[in-house]
Amino acid sequence: MDLNKAIRELEPRKQEVSFITQHIPVLPKNEIESEIQRLCKKRGQLHYTDLFSVIGSLVSSGVTHESLLDSVAHFDQFISPDSETLRKKSVEQVINEHRRSYPDQVGSRPRRIVSDCFSDDVYTNLPECFQEILESVDGRKRDVLLVSLLTAASAAFSRYRFIHGGGADVKEYSPHLMTLVIGAAGGGKGMCRYASELIDPLTKKALEMQKHERERYRKLKEIHELEISAWRKDKDRASKELPTKPDPPIKYQFSVSASDTTQAALVDILNHNKSGVFAFDSEVDTLVQGTTNKSFGGFSDILRKAFHHEQLARQRKMDHESYIVNSPRLALLLSGTRDQVQKLIPSETNGLFSRFLFYEIPDTFIPYAPPSATTDIIGQAI
Repeated sequence: MDLNKAIRELEPRKQEVSFITQHIPVLPKNEIESEIQRLCKKRGQLHYTDLFSVIGSLVSSGVTHESLLDSVAHFDQFISPDSETLRKKSVEQVINEHRRSYPDQVGSRPRRIVSDCFSDDVYTNLPECFQEILESVDGRKRDVLLVSLLTAASAAFSRYRFIHGGGADVKEYSPHLMTLVIGAAGGGKGMCRYASELIDPLTKKALEMQKHERERYRKLKEIHELEISAWRKDKDRASKELPTKPDPPIKYQFSVSASDTTQAALVDILNHNKSGVFAFDSEVDTLVQGTTNKSFGGFSDILRKAFHHEQLARQRKMDHESYIVNSPRLALLLSGTRDQVQKLIPSETNGLFSRFLFYEIPDTFIPYAPPSATTDIIGQAI
């Protein structure tokens, strides 16, 4: 008997291994699985070429091959039982084949996954006064209104402090926020305007205090001029001290325009208002235009230092005045389109990027709806 033939007869017969198994549909557990489900459903029952294409779309949008391997089981429910190729290869093998074929594809196109609006749990746990303001709107507009009100409120509650840091390296912060609302025209950015209305009483109070301070200074200045006149007429003035000038008026201010304020003016306002101020503008472009002229702009360093309450030092050549703002406090609310924001913050490595809280409105068309009321319900609630 031929020995080789006998050995072949003893070897167990190899059966074809099928990687195709019917899976009960499962719900996505995270953002990546949601995107896998969205793309797979568009294709229907996947064959090899369909799966390879879906993997390419996911990787191009910014999902790494490693992340897909972690979610490999989520593909199974979309694989076609008729796929001959996938009977011989697992999804994991297909992902690895794509990685070998396109090792540099990750992130070649920006990822555009739209996040959900804030859940109702957020709104039901707000203070009642906020709930009354927000109950008349919903969707993205309600979210934008909420982040705007919180930004304004962060400036109003300027006496609160919290400690941030690690180990012995800690620092005291106030709750002042810097917020950017990004979206196309007609998306709901206009809700930001109510932030100024929320803190309007404080704005008016500060302007009233500023008016009284200017009046006080005016009276003291008139007295000082009379004293100077009398001193000059005095024959013994050489033996007498020159009358002291009154202290300049404190420029009390709480709400300022983010665009109609020069860098020097903003630092001066922060110097006079130790508890902080609130700045708002509905168009980022106007602030960007101000920063292009270094004499009357360059806000980036001011905003970065104000966020961390770091010292601002200013020297003036004209009046020989120098001063230091020890703990500048500034809450800032800006809104604009993506193109406008990219001019202010060119990249994520820019220093301003990490200082802002971002809310991005997706590019979905919102048709114009006629007013459902004859009064400003939100304004009245505020």
